[in-house]
Amino acid sequence: MKSLSLAVFVGIISAEEMDIFAHTNITPAEIDTLFNPTNKPEPTDPCCHDCTDGLEKYHSVDHIMNNCGEACMDPSKYWLYKLFEPGLEKSDTNTPCLDRKYDDYRNTPTHGFGPITMTLDLYGPHKDLTDVASDCEAIAAQDSCDASDKCSWCKSAAVKSACKDLATAKSLPSAVFQCDKLSLKDDDEHCEAHGDSGSCDGDDICSWCKSAAVASSCKSLKTAKALPAAVFACDKLDENAIFLN
Repeated sequence: MKSLSLAVFVGIISAEEMDIFAHTNITPAEIDTLFNPTNKPEPTDPCCHDCTDGLEKYHSVDHIMNNCGEACMDPSKYWLYKLFEPGLEKSDTNTPCLDRKYDDYRNTPTHGFGPITMTLDLYGPHKDLTDVASDCEAIAAQDSCDASDKCSWCKSAAVKSACKDLATAKSLPSAVFQCDKLSLKDDDEHCEAHGDSGSCDGDDICSWCKSAAVASSCKSLKTAKALPAAVFACDKLDENAIFLN
């Protein structure tokens, strides 16, 4: 009943009243939604550096997609847009995304449907060549992503697949995202904590690996099996072959 009342109320608000960003001269796509814009080129002329005509600056940070959006809004409509964007906040400064270290301008999309639209400037995180997250996000192909020991390719039915750093990949909700290499990485970190062959081989998922080329260490059974036999001699592989094949 509550949702029906909201739908009726929204239905009586005119398109002209709801399109509070008409001054940007950007026409919204009717098939877009607030959070799932269509994959098409977006305008690259910022709309919302300065707010005028009674509009005020609002922002929202999307930690899953790792971006920040700024928009000029009519304060009286805040409650309505808050229903569709729970992270929407009133900005204390004119540069809310920059203040949160999102300064890589991407585009100026218009999201929404029907009369409910919002035009915003979208920013990515600050680019830092030493930043692992930025390095991973710059990789566009799954094979290249998974080839890096710091990155994981994450797939989802909700958003476009992308390369994420392992820390970010681990933090994503498993019900929404399927990220490569996480279980293997977790097993390796667990096994590498063992400092001797006794405790390592006593752990069901670990194998002590010796080599003349590098220091002996504890590896997960899956990693141990993948190591070249000419270089590494790893314990327990034969007895666990039935489980690893």
